[in-house]
Amino acid sequence: MKKIFIFFFLYNITLGNIFIFKVGVGFYKDNRIPELQSVVNDCAYFQHIIDFMFKNSYTKKLDLYNENANLINFKEKIFYLLKESTENDTLIFYFSGHGYVKKIDSELFHLIALYDSDIDNPATFFAKEEFLLWFSKIKARLKIFIFDNCFSFNIDPTEIGKNTIIISASSYVTKSFIDNKLGISYFTFYFGKALKGRADFNNDNILSLEEIKKYLDQIFITKGINLTPIIKYSDNITFKKMNKKIAFVLSKNDNEIKLDIGKNDNLSIKTKLLDPLSNAIYKIDTIKDEYSIIKNNKTLDSDYLKVLHYEKLCNLIVEAKPWAIIELDGNIYGYTPYIIKGIPAGSHELKLSHPSLGQKTFDINITQEETKKIKVNMHEKKNIIN
Repeated sequence: MKKIFIFFFLYNITLGNIFIFKVGVGFYKDNRIPELQSVVNDCAYFQHIIDFMFKNSYTKKLDLYNENANLINFKEKIFYLLKESTENDTLIFYFSGHGYVKKIDSELFHLIALYDSDIDNPATFFAKEEFLLWFSKIKARLKIFIFDNCFSFNIDPTEIGKNTIIISASSYVTKSFIDNKLGISYFTFYFGKALKGRADFNNDNILSLEEIKKYLDQIFITKGINLTPIIKYSDNITFKKMNKKIAFVLSKNDNEIKLDIGKNDNLSIKTKLLDPLSNAIYKIDTIKDEYSIIKNNKTLDSDYLKVLHYEKLCNLIVEAKPWAIIELDGNIYGYTPYIIKGIPAGSHELKLSHPSLGQKTFDINITQEETKKIKVNMHEKKNIIN
């Protein structure tokens, strides 16, 4: 899988604590509001994208689905963010559900429908004006809002504050659509593909919002999908150009760090720092196969770290009929067919799930450097791997 540095690594902005707030409403108390069969898959796939970007390092996950996504619970989560977030933090908000436009007297109001919304009572919806009022008060330094619904809020990011990004599946007068074959929204599916590297047009391992917008527009035109995604951001945001050879630091225990080297998906290097870690910005540079540490933008002597061992990793190819959501060791990876790269040798728990065919769980064992391929028929009653 291609390693991409996403657009919200910004100049002079640290991500701080990362709050992930996902809201998905697929069915409603008011049965006059149509059901949305894709919402569960939309939210699962978006979570997979979040895990891909942050390696499960986010601080707090706030999820509201279906009957739990009512107006009171929604506001309680907002008040939690008002209390807990600081000016050093990041908020990522995702909504999958229905958007509505209501005309009251001569004025149009843009709304999102929650589980207990009443089609006859606009006060039971959550209006754009309420959204601006509350989310502008949340203190997080960086705020990213992703709306996958029809008639999205027509929000100017500066109305919420500095360092704000608004990404919508539709404009405030257009609709969002579902891929009935995959059971997922077109927008969420291809937005995820963009973040995984499909939108990296100049192949520099950096994604700009402009590249993501270009990719979405091109893919929807090519496939004949009538979608008009909207991407807006505050004028003060500057995107950081990062050296594509800088690797992620995945974990840190005492003086040991484990690196996932970006140029090789199948190599993990465990190192030990010869000097204790201090509060600083650490990056790993892998230029010409030599490893050095950059601390506060100054390259330290190569003796600063010592390579303890190399671990050659494995790949897992998963296929399912007709299709399934893949979960390995508690992490959701997406939809079959899929190649999971860079996993350690040993025993793993694989779960495959389908909204109508149920879930299958397998214990699998992978040997070092092996690329294992499995095929599963979700129609079979028994858990059988081909």
